[in-house]
Amino acid sequence: MKKTTNPYSDHEIREQIRNFYTDLAAKRALPRERIQVLVVDDEPQSLYTFQRLLQRDFDIYIANSAREGFAILKNSNIHVIISDQRMPEMTGIDFFKTILPVYKDPIRILLTGYTDLEAAIDSINEGEVYRYISKPFQKPQMQQLIKDAYELYYLRKKTAKLTKDLATTNRQLEFIIREQLLDSEAFA
Repeated sequence: MKKTTNPYSDHEIREQIRNFYTDLAAKRALPRERIQVLVVDDEPQSLYTFQRLLQRDFDIYIANSAREGFAILKNSNIHVIISDQRMPEMTGIDFFKTILPVYKDPIRILLTGYTDLEAAIDSINEGEVYRYISKPFQKPQMQQLIKDAYELYYLRKKTAKLTKDLATTNRQLEFIIREQLLDSEAFA
């Protein structure tokens, strides 16, 4: 049996592993960014209210139809979508169901001026809506709701990144272990 030597000393291997974990810790941190909110509503006054009340705290994108909402989603990195339920072309629930296969990440909030229990149930079951809120809303309540929705968005992104990093780390560790096993068998 051919005897092979490990090209790295124990000290060098420990140093590589230490550097790997240092790099991994730096990669895990996701930057927090200004929250991007898309508001879809067919009522211009409602859109104006959103923009006026919330633009200081968030980047507000407004669309007066589902079609405009689609266009904004294509060109922007939206974190939270707020849609009115009752719109002429498409309901808020239908808008959410339509975008869900392509835009899974944004957190969806359904807004309505009507008490419609069936719409609330459908929005949660079919449109995967985070919250259902009634008009009129209070500014502090809406600000907190958007912050909470973004926190969920952020945590989902971070979880996906950590899962990917963990899979990469596992593959690297498996390689190191296999290499050490082969070396130990060669010396046996």
